[in-house]
Amino acid sequence: MAAKFWAETELAMPQPPDRPRPLPAPRPLAAVPPPPGARRSRARPPAHQNWLQSTVDRLTRPTAPEPGQANGRSPRPRPTAPDRPPTRRSKGDPLWLQALRTLIVGAGLGAIVGTVLMAFDPAMRQTASPAGTQINQVVRQGQKQLASPALPPPGSAFRQPIASLSDQFQKIAARYPSLILHAAALDLDTGDFAAWNDNRSVAAASTIKVPILVAFFQDVDAGKIRLDEMLTMEARFVAPEAGTMQYQKPGQKFSAIDTARQMIVISDNTATNMIMARTGGSGPLNQRFQSWGLQGTSIRDLLPDITGLNRTTARDLVQLTALINRGELVSMRSRDRLLSIMRGTAANSLLPKGIGKGGEVAHKTGTLAKLLADTGLVDTPNGRRYGIAVLAERAPNDPKAAEAIRDYSRAAYNHFSNQPPIAR
Repeated sequence: MAAKFWAETELAMPQPPDRPRPLPAPRPLAAVPPPPGARRSRARPPAHQNWLQSTVDRLTRPTAPEPGQANGRSPRPRPTAPDRPPTRRSKGDPLWLQALRTLIVGAGLGAIVGTVLMAFDPAMRQTASPAGTQINQVVRQGQKQLASPALPPPGSAFRQPIASLSDQFQKIAARYPSLILHAAALDLDTGDFAAWNDNRSVAAASTIKVPILVAFFQDVDAGKIRLDEMLTMEARFVAPEAGTMQYQKPGQKFSAIDTARQMIVISDNTATNMIMARTGGSGPLNQRFQSWGLQGTSIRDLLPDITGLNRTTARDLVQLTALINRGELVSMRSRDRLLSIMRGTAANSLLPKGIGKGGEVAHKTGTLAKLLADTGLVDTPNGRRYGIAVLAERAPNDPKAAEAIRDYSRAAYNHFSNQPPIAR
């Protein structure tokens, strides 16, 4: 039967002409309406009839050449599934609806995950605490910090932590639970360091005068300031507390180098305000501090800054010492003059008390009722040089702050003075 069918089908097919004739361009198919009075039948023919009819139509219908075909040859017919009737596809959901569903599911999952994390991590829950316990909480937080901080950022003078000295720094902090201590010590040759709670910004007191002094010598190196030029003490610069220039009449003149020296040696606040004005004021100075990498150091008020608006960190002060030592901020000649001024500091009851025989320190203290600090550069008899800064937040005028600073100074000096000399 099959052979007979195919034979009859082949005879019914029109024979191709000797030469291919161009066919008219294909026109889009249009639905042919049924004749009047005809009724549409909803019944579908069996699957095998559909397959048979489609096969006959495909064999008997001439096709126009598709783009890229030559001589009107038809492409090879693709196999079809004859026994599977066509299925009706449902139209997909709009993209905006799918996106909305995704957002809703994501928000729900985020809320669930956040709830679970808060249940297992109490540190994520914020709770109100009585005002009277805030200081104790800060103290406990400081005591829990690692003695060896995380790896320093690029460009920092800090390289590798010194485990033994860091442990000593931690133990010193534990001996003074009423204080919030911040300390850092850095070997200026190797970059090895020890630190405790050194990145927290606190009141700078008069230690802010060290970066101001650096800015002064930068301007000297740039030719903007002459050491022998005369500065006029205006009434707006006069400040109480430390120094003797406050007792002079406004209009008095002082040389620039003498004014800078008074700012450090006797911590004269009036001299500081004069140098600040001569170097551009707080705005330009803060920009310089940031450019030096002192992220926690800023000036917000003229001296004496009793309320502690001017800020710094122990790490910033030691980083600044390293930059001074390497001559990165000022010339070597200005560096030597700057350190000479700092070696003349009159207040010697803090860091110097921890320095052994043969050691030498160039430093600057800072004193407020609520804070005591000292920062400087120390030379040891074995040729080592290190920077150190200690700041102690305290109850008003608590004398234990001075004891803690001396303990930190002594621990650092004992460590560095017992290291082998650096080959130069």
